[in-house]
Amino acid sequence: MLSVFAGNVRLVRQLRGLSQSELGDRSDLDRTYVSGIERKLRNLGIRNIQRIAEALHVDPRLLLDPHLSKRVASSASLDELNRNTVHNKP
Repeated sequence: MLSVFAGNVRLVRQLRGLSQSELGDRSDLDRTYVSGIERKLRNLGIRNIQRIAEALHVDPRLLLDPHLSKRVASSASLDELNRNTVHNKP
Protein backbone atom coordinates (compact mmCIF):
# COMPACT_ATOMS: atom_id res chain seq x y z
CA MET A 1 0.00 0.00 0.00
CA LEU A 2 2.92 2.35 0.70
CA SER A 3 4.18 1.89 -2.84
CA VAL A 4 0.74 2.65 -4.30
CA PHE A 5 0.38 5.76 -2.15
CA ALA A 6 3.86 7.00 -3.00
CA GLY A 7 3.34 6.61 -6.73
CA ASN A 8 -0.08 8.23 -6.63
CA VAL A 9 1.16 11.22 -4.63
CA ARG A 10 3.87 11.80 -7.22
CA LEU A 11 1.41 11.32 -10.11
CA VAL A 12 -1.19 13.72 -8.72
CA ARG A 13 1.42 16.26 -7.64
CA GLN A 14 2.86 16.32 -11.15
CA LEU A 15 -0.61 16.51 -12.75
CA ARG A 16 -1.35 19.48 -10.51
CA GLY A 17 1.93 21.09 -11.61
CA LEU A 18 3.35 21.25 -8.10
CA SER A 19 6.92 20.80 -6.93
CA GLN A 20 7.64 18.77 -3.81
CA SER A 21 8.35 22.05 -2.03
CA GLU A 22 4.98 23.51 -3.06
CA LEU A 23 3.17 20.37 -1.91
CA GLY A 24 5.07 20.54 1.36
CA ASP A 25 4.05 24.17 1.87
CA ARG A 26 0.40 23.43 1.09
CA SER A 27 0.28 20.40 3.38
CA ASP A 28 2.41 21.93 6.15
CA LEU A 29 5.05 19.21 5.68
CA ASP A 30 8.72 19.61 4.92
CA ARG A 31 9.88 19.12 1.32
CA THR A 32 12.24 16.37 2.46
CA TYR A 33 9.30 14.57 4.06
CA VAL A 34 7.35 14.76 0.78
CA SER A 35 10.42 13.46 -1.03
CA GLY A 36 10.65 10.59 1.44
CA ILE A 37 6.99 9.73 0.85
CA GLU A 38 7.48 9.58 -2.90
CA ARG A 39 10.60 7.45 -2.49
CA LYS A 40 8.71 5.05 -0.18
CA LEU A 41 10.90 5.89 2.80
CA ARG A 42 8.15 7.28 5.02
CA ASN A 43 5.38 5.39 6.74
CA LEU A 44 2.58 7.94 7.04
CA GLY A 45 -0.10 8.39 9.61
CA ILE A 46 -3.71 9.09 8.72
CA ARG A 47 -3.37 12.78 9.57
CA ASN A 48 -0.56 13.28 7.04
CA ILE A 49 -2.46 11.32 4.38
CA GLN A 50 -5.37 13.72 4.92
CA ARG A 51 -3.07 16.78 4.77
CA ILE A 52 -1.58 15.64 1.47
CA ALA A 53 -4.98 14.81 -0.02
CA GLU A 54 -6.33 18.22 0.96
CA ALA A 55 -3.26 19.97 -0.47
CA LEU A 56 -3.73 18.07 -3.75
CA HIS A 57 -7.52 18.69 -3.72
CA VAL A 58 -8.38 15.00 -3.96
CA ASP A 59 -10.23 12.47 -1.86
CA PRO A 60 -7.71 10.43 0.18
CA ARG A 61 -9.14 7.22 -1.30
CA LEU A 62 -7.90 8.30 -4.70
CA LEU A 63 -4.32 8.28 -3.40
CA LEU A 64 -4.79 4.67 -2.30
CA ASP A 65 -6.21 3.46 -5.62
CA PRO A 66 -3.81 0.87 -7.10
CA HIS A 67 -5.21 1.55 -10.59
CA LEU A 68 -5.08 5.35 -10.51
CA SER A 69 -2.44 5.78 -13.22
CA LYS A 70 -4.51 3.65 -15.63
CA ARG A 71 -7.70 5.45 -14.69
CA VAL A 72 -6.05 8.85 -15.22
CA ALA A 73 -4.79 7.79 -18.65
CA SER A 74 -8.30 6.81 -19.76
CA SER A 75 -10.20 9.65 -18.07
CA ALA A 76 -10.97 13.17 -19.18
CA SER A 77 -9.41 14.61 -16.03
CA LEU A 78 -8.16 13.99 -12.54
CA ASP A 79 -10.94 16.23 -11.23
CA GLU A 80 -13.54 14.00 -12.90
CA LEU A 81 -12.04 10.93 -11.21
CA ASN A 82 -12.02 12.76 -7.89
CA ARG A 83 -15.70 13.74 -8.26
CA ASN A 84 -16.59 10.13 -9.05
CA THR A 85 -14.64 8.92 -6.00
CA VAL A 86 -16.35 11.45 -3.72
CA HIS A 87 -19.83 10.60 -5.02
CA ASN A 88 -19.27 6.85 -4.62
CA LYS A 89 -18.78 6.93 -0.86
CA PRO A 90 -19.82 3.72 0.83
